[in-house]
Amino acid sequence: IAEPITTDMLFYWWSPDTAFIDLRPTPVMFPPNDKAEWAKGRKTTDSVKVPCMTRVHHSIPEVASRAAELLGNLQLALSQLEVMLVETKANPSKPEADIACDWLKANPDVWSSWVPYETKCALGW
Repeated sequence: IAEPITTDMLFYWWSPDTAFIDLRPTPVMFPPNDKAEWAKGRKTTDSVKVPCMTRVHHSIPEVASRAAELLGNLQLALSQLEVMLVETKANPSKPEADIACDWLKANPDVWSSWVPYETKCALGW
């Protein structure tokens, strides 16, 4: 894992992840995915994108509807997540909860729309 840190090179990495985040790697861009070509074994186009999704226990909407709605509304750009990942890597002794809290304090314009209205009631309440 030290090679990309000490040498300019092409390497495989996925995101989000902190392994090489501080290097600010430049992605190699392929043409959009061509499912038919991939089916023939010709993988000269980009792979299918896998979304980073929020998953919760099936009973959360029943027992904590506002929390479930907040998680359903969450939309965080990869660049915003990377800000926190860079901070995590730069300050390994700083608790991740503190990094997240700092981000929340600095970005209410991003997350305030995720919070459900106080007066909105869950179906059946």
